[in-house]
Amino acid sequence: MTTFEKKFKEISSSYDPQKAWEEWLDYVIDINLFTTVNQNLDFNGREKDYYELFLLYLRLMHREVREDVRHSGVVGWSDYLGVFYENNIKTGYKASARGQYFTPPHIAEVMAELTMENNNYKNTFLMDSCCGSGRFLLAGHNKEPLVIGFGIDLDETSVKMTTINLMFHGARGTVIHGNSISGEFFKGYKVNQYLGFGLPVPHVELLNSYEDGFQYLGVENNNDKNIVEPLKEELITGKGSYQSTLI
Repeated sequence: MTTFEKKFKEISSSYDPQKAWEEWLDYVIDINLFTTVNQNLDFNGREKDYYELFLLYLRLMHREVREDVRHSGVVGWSDYLGVFYENNIKTGYKASARGQYFTPPHIAEVMAELTMENNNYKNTFLMDSCCGSGRFLLAGHNKEPLVIGFGIDLDETSVKMTTINLMFHGARGTVIHGNSISGEFFKGYKVNQYLGFGLPVPHVELLNSYEDGFQYLGVENNNDKNIVEPLKEELITGKGSYQSTLI
């Protein structure tokens, strides 16, 4: 059992594990928001525990991404969130009711290889209309670091896991909570928009529409680094309206 698992079991011992998981995902996204928007989330006094769990996750990611992950056979990325969710949180009912079965990592690798073979995906979008925890997008980023992932899922938990996965793998992308068939949009996140353009820390922005998720630096000749400099200055000095807990 990892230190992450032990801490989570400690937190959820007198609390609903599903609820604790949802709150922790919200917490991780909230403390890394590159925005002035207050989401008005209530963590029921568990902020300290969730922050400790967040630090354990970062240490775990640092180790797993840099090692050959033996259980998956994948090198260069790791979906620990998805594995933990499948083994500890997700119920059989939810899985069967929503058809929620995550693609094995080695299959995601093959899918990315076949999709991106002989194509230049630098600063272009790689889309997954049923992204789960983001394994296909992670595999695509591992093959081409400059690819921009675009994931959609009807399950909000999956959307949050994909967002966090992209953020801490250093991937740029958009993740939408919505219905890829009907086109309904509920909520969305833009991940690491300015990473590689002067802003050195992982970050997330809230989206208001599908369309906003396609606006990225480096796309359609929009590669002006000067756009980032004022934002970077605000972060470093703390005098502006933008903030990040990781700077």
